[in-house]
Amino acid sequence: FSKDTPYLTYIKAWLTVEDLERVARSLNQEIGEDHYALIKEEISQEEIDQDEVPIKLENKSWIKPFEPITLMYTTPNYREVDPTPFVMPFYMIFFGMMMGDLGYGLLLWLGTALALKFLDLDDKMRQNLKLGHLLSYPTMIVGICYGSFFGVTLPCQMIDPMSQAMELMIISMGLGFVHLTVGLLIKTVTEWKRRNFEDMYNDGAGWLLL
Repeated sequence: FSKDTPYLTYIKAWLTVEDLERVARSLNQEIGEDHYALIKEEISQEEIDQDEVPIKLENKSWIKPFEPITLMYTTPNYREVDPTPFVMPFYMIFFGMMMGDLGYGLLLWLGTALALKFLDLDDKMRQNLKLGHLLSYPTMIVGICYGSFFGVTLPCQMIDPMSQAMELMIISMGLGFVHLTVGLLIKTVTEWKRRNFEDMYNDGAGWLLL
């Protein structure tokens, strides 16, 4: 929110602690500390309870490209855990298992690497290409395990998806079970921290016990 008059500019905004410090330094440099007032208000419990606090995801550079996957569904509540670091390994594994070809992985790796190095990209496109680049690694690894190079069977392979479909199904179900368990554990811990024991059992711990 902002409002201008001939004598005053008023701006109200949500800021992280780090951004607030940067704003204060910029104001001091540009207009001087005697020409502005910076009024800070802490987040209230009511704002948290009513989901009024805007969410800014903060992850390391190698996790950040996976944030759009989280945002496809919803942002976490201010009191909740950011699921992106937990989404990342499972997404990489599942993507690699679906692509599962060394040749495709090499093409994805080379194409994204060249684009990131030589093209002038906006932040969103750069993050998308970083995501593709990261996903090229599990694609190549699983491709080696499948012994597949552009659909051609390599001399060495750990598992043949065509003749060992049942074994691959068991592995997939096992990974899905681990994925589901991690999600329920996060839900259980989140509700326990809130002291919301009914939801902790109904939506988390109860399913884990089952």
